[in-house]
Amino acid sequence: MSTPVSLIMPAYNAAPYIGEAIRSVLAQSHTAWELIIVDDGSTDATARIARSFTDPRIHVYASTGQTGAAAARNLGFAQARHNWLMFLDADDRLRPQALGSLLSAATQKPEAGVIYADYERMTVQGQLTGLRRWLPRPSRPTGDVLPAFLYRNHIVNGGTALIRRAPLEAIGGWNPELRSSNDWALWCLLASITPFHYMRGLTALEYRDVPTGITRQHNTGREKLEPAIDFVFTHPLVRARLGEDELKHIRQRKEGRVHLFFALQQARARHWRAAFDGLWRGLKLDPANSPLALAEFTLALVDGCLARPR
Repeated sequence: MSTPVSLIMPAYNAAPYIGEAIRSVLAQSHTAWELIIVDDGSTDATARIARSFTDPRIHVYASTGQTGAAAARNLGFAQARHNWLMFLDADDRLRPQALGSLLSAATQKPEAGVIYADYERMTVQGQLTGLRRWLPRPSRPTGDVLPAFLYRNHIVNGGTALIRRAPLEAIGGWNPELRSSNDWALWCLLASITPFHYMRGLTALEYRDVPTGITRQHNTGREKLEPAIDFVFTHPLVRARLGEDELKHIRQRKEGRVHLFFALQQARARHWRAAFDGLWRGLKLDPANSPLALAEFTLALVDGCLARPR
């Protein structure tokens, strides 16, 4: 009997993309799934489009107003029936073999609470983009991944990962009080209680690079991340795993990584001054990462130069 999966899709004003996201689920080679769509107070045709799909495996719920992605995911989680879960955004696309391949890896790694793979970026119009897609994939952490995930979010999008129900319940799901980076916080808390397994060689998701305020406002975005950093580095589950000195060292490197993240976003958006400012701040806090940071920044600069102006 096939292992069933609950896919949870929060959606807010996603009318231009949600049909494509739903069709990518319908196209899965693994057919034992349910798709739980949570319309989070949309004011466009999102709910109507979602309900136009008549497959009985698709269920549409509505939140009470706009609650935010984390609360919408928790609402969907509360409705989910199965022991494996995936959180897929309404503007992304799953590759057809994604669920089947991830579940195959889960069978081989019964100790892992999270199974994850790679993604490729695409433009708003749905065209694959970015120089990284032509380069060899770097190996991502597997096993006890907590220190690595404290430093860097290696699961950029929930649509690349399967999560077991038990550890997700143990940490209480998503934290809706965090305005930003609640996905990174979730991975860190999960990593504090369960091993992860990275499935090298699998691209599970096509991630739509939709420009938002957080990618365009370096200082504002940087301030939004502070509550998530404080939450994670002071959380009892994390502090029980690592000593004070190690946490302090990783946190400083994380601060540098945050600056670099925004530098990359600014470079892709052609905001050159903010990009170089972020790079300088990141290297100052995390000089050990200089070679990789400079390589990533160079790719982002070229991406920005090649991209069409938005």
